[in-house]
Order: sequence, then C-alpha cells, then structure tokens
Amino acid sequence: MASTKIRGDSQIMGLTVDLGRLTAPFINNSIGDWNITNGANDATITGLQNPANAQDAATKDYVDGLVNGLAWKNPVRVASSTNVVLASEMEAADVVDGATLVAGDLVLLYGQTTAMENGVYVVQATGAGVRDSDWATGVATANYSLFVEEGTDADSAFTVTNNSGADVVDTTALVFVKFASVVVQATDVYDESPAVTNGSAVVTLANTNVKANSFRVYLNGVRQLEGAGNDFTIVLSTGVITFTSTLKNNPGQLDVVIVDYQI
Repeated sequence: MASTKIRGDSQIMGLTVDLGRLTAPFINNSIGDWNITNGANDATITGLQNPANAQDAATKDYVDGLVNGLAWKNPVRVASSTNVVLASEMEAADVVDGATLVAGDLVLLYGQTTAMENGVYVVQATGAGVRDSDWATGVATANYSLFVEEGTDADSAFTVTNNSGADVVDTTALVFVKFASVVVQATDVYDESPAVTNGSAVVTLANTNVKANSFRVYLNGVRQLEGAGNDFTIVLSTGVITFTSTLKNNPGQLDVVIVDYQI
C-alpha cells in the first residue's frame, strides 16, 4: 500500500484538527493512564500526574497549589515534636504521640535530634521507617505543606519554611512550622450564680464539661479552695460543685455562690 509523507515544517501551512475524528496512538492511550474527552464545545485531558520535569504538563491541582503559595502533600496520621528512633520506633504497634501505629501510616517527624532526619515517614510492619516518596532523599521541599490527623497536633497544618536551595531532604535540616489549627476556643462564663438549696452542700452549674483549672468559686465573696480536704470538689463533666465538711455550715438561702469558669 502506497503512503505519502508530508513534512510538517515546510509543507503544512495551516491545520485544523477535529478531535472527534482524530485517531492516533498518542491520543488513544490503551494503557489508560490518561484520556482526552471531546465535549460539545471543548476537550479535556484527564488522569495526568503532577509535573516532575521542566516541560511536563501542569495539572489544575499543581497550579492551584502554586497560586496558593503552598505545595500540599498527603496528610499524616500523627506527628512528633520529639526525637523518634527510626530504626526501632517506627514499626507497627509502636506508639507515637499517643497513636498506636499500623503499617502504612504516614508520620511527620519535626523534632529529630539529628535535624536532617526531619520529614515524613512510612511505618513498616517490621524494621526502620522509610521516607515517604514525596519526601524522598534529594527532593526539594520548600513550601511543602500537610495536615496532621491525630495526636497533639490533630487538625493542624504544617509547612516547610526552608528557602529554595536549602530545602533538600537528607542534605539540609528541614524546619516545619505549624501555621493553622482547627481548635474550638473555650467559652468564658463569668459571675454565674447557681441556685442554692437551703442546707444543701450541692450546687449545679448551667453548663457541663467545665475546663480543668479554669474555675473560680466564691461563697459570699470569699474565694473557696478546691479539694476534698479544702472547701469544695467539682465534677467537670456534669458541672456539679459539692461543698465539703470543712465549712461550718452548708450554704443556705441567704448565701451567695458565684462561679467563673470556661467550657
């Protein structure tokens, strides 16, 4: 069968391609890594990976990350601000910041004694933890950012603050800084006056789940001391205050109890 070769650089002056009719090996990707979809008025390419080389196509996720100034990476289950022994404390069933690890967990270490060890690791069934592929040896990590799911740093975001050129894994000490945290702020309650039943040792606050060490209790203007051997005890989960036998008399109807606290 005869074929005709056309030189694109000299013989084709202008070309319009109808993607709906075009069939070529580089578009009909049989492996399925990516696809071109021709819509009524446009075409989209889907399934691309984020770029790694200078001439690679950029995905929306990659561009959005740059626009926002951060390069978001996979969240980690837990983080540690103190030194973790990589060889023996990153195995399944080990505990990091209160979490019992399982194989495959991602863990952020940002307080290693040898600071060049800082970064994200994958927990192994046995043996030393290994660096996650996004944080592999030689990777430049300036502005890499992630969320922590559990532990002391739960629901917090960290970013690498190293400048470009001084941000290479296993070459420089990576510095992680917490820059966002989803934390419910405490609510202050001032001058609550719970009802006093004549001769009863018990008063109940209007709110439950009182924050530990946040309360001040006054009886007739005098601050009371907490503790079984002092003036009162409190059950934080129920907001119940019980005055102890150290008082001469239990509060009566003419007595005034005032409480400041947080929930």
